[in-house]
Amino acid sequence: MWSVIACTAESNVQSGPGARPQMADSQSRLEFGDLHLRHPGVPAGLSESFREVTSVCLQRHHTSPTRWQVEVWKASDVQYLVEWTEPSDGMRRGYANSDDATRDGAYAMALAAVEKALDLRAYSRSETRTGCDWYLAPPDLIPTEFDLDVEGVVRLEVSGIDRDDREKVLARASRKLAQLAAVASALQSLTGVVGFKSGTVLFRIPTI
Repeated sequence: MWSVIACTAESNVQSGPGARPQMADSQSRLEFGDLHLRHPGVPAGLSESFREVTSVCLQRHHTSPTRWQVEVWKASDVQYLVEWTEPSDGMRRGYANSDDATRDGAYAMALAAVEKALDLRAYSRSETRTGCDWYLAPPDLIPTEFDLDVEGVVRLEVSGIDRDDREKVLARASRKLAQLAAVASALQSLTGVVGFKSGTVLFRIPTI
């Protein structure tokens, strides 16, 4: 059941619990601005909105370019380059609702990160009361028509924190794992917590 995401994570295992994050290749970036080109579940219009709102969230705490840490709990820990264009005043006003912006920016960063860390793509947004936000699948297994019975579909629950620290990220990940567990499903599950201040994406798999 766990072969799709667990095996991918294990292929990047670091040695020792205190191992430093690996540095990705200098050209390896978290590409959040054109998700529609690689994620069938993200249409072009939504992708553009994600690009704008994520730049607003990033600009709160960072200047471009910067590096972000993408961690798969107890499996891999890699730093990637993140670049964006400084948001305009109109974009700042349009995404002035901090909670909504943080949620949507977290979606974009989580999808960009899960593509790099676990080779998964957004297959579809989920319905309410499913315990998750997105359905993911490996790119070579995504069919043309939506089908939750396709091999390798993964439930992803995302949560964003604007002013985070390590303790907050870990606590939020635990809460989101409990949320996934509360809804019975035969699908694999994954939670992703995005911390904008620390520049972190943490993925946790229930069995790890």
